[in-house]
Amino acid sequence: MQDNNKSFANIEGDKSSTTLCFDKNDFMKGNFSVDEFLHKNRNAPSLEQLRDDLGIYLKDLRSSMIDLINEDYADFVSLSANLVGLDQSIEDIENPLVQFRKEVENIRSLLKECASEVRQNLEKKQQFRFQKRNLQCYQKVEETLHKIENLLAHQLKEDLKPIDLERTALELIQLQFNQKFCWDMLKDEQKNNSERLQNEVFAKLRIFFNNSLKSSTSTCSELLERCLRIYITLDACQIAEQVFREDIVAPYMNATISEHCLQNSPQGLSGIYGKILNFISLHMTDLLRLTHYTDKLSGFNFLVNSFWVDVEMRLETHMSSIFAPGNSDVFYMKYKCTRDFLSKIEELLANDEAVKSFKEHKQTLSFQSRWNLPVYFQICFQV
Repeated sequence: MQDNNKSFANIEGDKSSTTLCFDKNDFMKGNFSVDEFLHKNRNAPSLEQLRDDLGIYLKDLRSSMIDLINEDYADFVSLSANLVGLDQSIEDIENPLVQFRKEVENIRSLLKECASEVRQNLEKKQQFRFQKRNLQCYQKVEETLHKIENLLAHQLKEDLKPIDLERTALELIQLQFNQKFCWDMLKDEQKNNSERLQNEVFAKLRIFFNNSLKSSTSTCSELLERCLRIYITLDACQIAEQVFREDIVAPYMNATISEHCLQNSPQGLSGIYGKILNFISLHMTDLLRLTHYTDKLSGFNFLVNSFWVDVEMRLETHMSSIFAPGNSDVFYMKYKCTRDFLSKIEELLANDEAVKSFKEHKQTLSFQSRWNLPVYFQICFQV
């Protein structure tokens, strides 16, 4: 019976493959659409023919399905027989697996506890290490304070030698470094003592800086160079610039820049600017040679941060009449003279980057903004 059905199916399949008015592979497409199928077969002989061919193909599919079931029937039967006792086999495997899982979880729990304990011990060890370091720093702070105090009381009491200042600077660096780790442990008395000693060291260094400036020459500037290196060692370049401004620049400019000096100057504003520029050749030649025109001592900018900052401040506050635009001719002469003055300062700068930094300095911008050019042009071109 099965052979007859199979033969019949084969015959029908062969018949359908030769007489069908459509391509049966269209039904195998994943995006099969009835509308597209009808549209594709719109040229069939007739709808009745299309219907009959679809019926033939349906019979062919049913026959093929029966053949497939008949071929695998023995496998279906044997599968049900093989499943007998499967539940017991699963149970036999499940129990050891459950036990093994519990053992793994217990081991994992023990490992977590051990890891947590190790982590806590490491944290305690790190805390002890920090405490030990802080205590060592505290001890070093005490020792360093004592050393600096002895240096100030003996070696630096009267005659200031660069080697003693260099030694004191190194001790001061050591003090500043160790204080960072034990600052909370220091008493107020120790903190005040530390601040006092640092101020005294910088006061001694200030005296030595002024003395080295006075004794420095183009052929012998060793003391000045060593003094500047001490400032670099202490990371105190700005302090050196401030000292130079207050002790050297300010007294000179105080006697040069004022309304009284402007009125009594035979050459007027250009004479004042000339005296200001003379200060550079008188007091800053060696300083600029060491810090500005070479990379020997980097970190300083005395020309801008000491010289120009003080000069600009005094021009704005002590000689503000130069900015008055009332008389256009006088204003123009003063403005032109000022531009020449700024150009000469720019010529002293080492490179284009320094010139750009000078032009963008806040006091340079403030100085330029004081020249009220719109009012000047309004006066010049008024009808």
